Amino acid sequence: MRTPLVLRYFATGITSYERIAEVCGTPVDTVRSRLSQGRAKLATALAATADAPHGDAAQRLRASRAEVHELLAAAGPVRLVERRQDPYPKALAPLRPLALPLNERAGKVS
Repeated sequence: MRTPLVLRYFATGITSYERIAEVCGTPVDTVRSRLSQGRAKLATALAATADAPHGDAAQRLRASRAEVHELLAAAGPVRLVERRQDPYPKALAPLRPLALPLNERAGKVS
């Protein structure tokens, strides 16, 4: 499920379902299914850890970036999106409240 999600939301040039299916070697319907399942699984994981303390974020970020670069290198020639105006893709918009600090979720801004 990870490969279609990364290609769909964090790569340029491989964002259509057809192109993702070609890169993954699966039918388009399988890509749709994996994207749907991946978004649901991601939402559950984010909701479960929203209030939990996290370890060294910088180390986790470096490891995640390295993993994504390896994944994209295996997928073929793609270019990572350098910067987005909105850091939340439309498909992840329902998760936006989970990214806010607790005081902002409660309506209190510090």
